[in-house]
Amino acid sequence: MNWLRSPYLGHGIGVVAILLALFFYFRPFDNPQISYDIQQTLVLEAEHTQVIDPLVLSVNPGSDVYRLELTVWNSGKRDLRPEDLKQTSLELVGGESIYLTSAISNFATVPKPLIEGMRVSNLFERLNVDHSIRLSLLYSAPSQVTPNLNIDAAGFLIRQFDIVDTKENRDYGSSLLLICGLGIVAILVIRFTKRLMRSQNPLFLKTGKVLNLLGIVFSVVFTTSMVILTFVVLIRSLGSFVSVLPEM
Repeated sequence: MNWLRSPYLGHGIGVVAILLALFFYFRPFDNPQISYDIQQTLVLEAEHTQVIDPLVLSVNPGSDVYRLELTVWNSGKRDLRPEDLKQTSLELVGGESIYLTSAISNFATVPKPLIEGMRVSNLFERLNVDHSIRLSLLYSAPSQVTPNLNIDAAGFLIRQFDIVDTKENRDYGSSLLLICGLGIVAILVIRFTKRLMRSQNPLFLKTGKVLNLLGIVFSVVFTTSMVILTFVVLIRSLGSFVSVLPEM
């Protein structure tokens, strides 16, 4: 187990961990881009839609009620300004009526979308880096429709992206940094242990043995965690890279 005591091992793995953590944390911010995610769920089937107030949502006989949630996020590194925007709209072709239930954001400006028939426009006026808006609405239709999202912003790449997956990416980056910290603690404990082991004081000698055991445990946990988490990071990064390759 002498190789675990080598400070060069800990330093090397620590540097690799920090670089991987920073890369994985900031990976979504590689280009000026807008990411969006659309989730739909069936709320009420046709036979139960009579509980809906017709003044809120008009439901034709035989139609179901669906809930749609749209999340738009500035995942790039350039603020999206009003002058960059040409159009932002969401159209539900084949739907019957729309009711907006909420429009929230993680910054001061609250979105004020406009509803015209089955089209929701003016989704947002600006979107700074790492800011997002979330629209939640109900719509009635004979069956679930395919939403048509139109975001026309000069110089920005628009892509569909799993917002939850992005959060997991950052959690992995944070985990790498935490494990790196454990590795540094292990190195410090082992170095301190060497001084205690050279002491003639029985109490210090016992303490040194305990710390030596803890240092070995820390080193084993640190090395094993780094190998496993780094493997997961690389697999997820490769999967994300393949998923955004253009179709031939």
